[in-house]
Amino acid sequence: MAFTKTHLVVLLIVIISMLFAPTTNAIPTKKANVIRTPEARVRSMCKTLKNPTMCYNTILPKAESAPKFNIYTALEVETQETSIRINKTIKFMDYQMAPKTGNIVKFIPRFEEEYHISEDKSLPFCRELYGKMMNAITVTVASVAKRNVVEARTQLLQVLSYHSSCEKAYGEQIPIFAQDAEKTRDLASNSEGLAAAIINRVKPHP
Repeated sequence: MAFTKTHLVVLLIVIISMLFAPTTNAIPTKKANVIRTPEARVRSMCKTLKNPTMCYNTILPKAESAPKFNIYTALEVETQETSIRINKTIKFMDYQMAPKTGNIVKFIPRFEEEYHISEDKSLPFCRELYGKMMNAITVTVASVAKRNVVEARTQLLQVLSYHSSCEKAYGEQIPIFAQDAEKTRDLASNSEGLAAAIINRVKPHP
């Protein structure tokens, strides 16, 4: 069979069509939208904070139940948890500082009985500081509700400063409220980190 000009034209058309035809292996020009799970979103928010595990455990339930979840919601949860922990610690301190009475059932061991120490001179000082921490975290929660994250972060830094002063007052001694104090510090630090992340996101570029 002779190879004619007609065959050549058909062959060229076939080759050109193959060169310009779309293929399934072509590189997409736009990234596909990836839907992340609540777990992945919370883990991403918490991974660089003071206590990522605590952050994850406190925020995840809200992330799974809230219709709309974002970093502002995460900050609300963490600051509210900080407030609850500070309030709990204050009640514990007040109990320890209360006068002994024989007709009160002692659900929590007295400081003196548990640790065989006659007097805890730093406890009243720390109680005063925790009162200031409660005031600061109350302002923080209100500021977050108004999306005033700059003020919220300022107050959170105050909370951490008061905590540090209390810690220094004990020096090498371990206070009876040490576990609550550690959780308070980590929650406040996590909250401050979230607030800083929001501020850095919305900060205008020069």
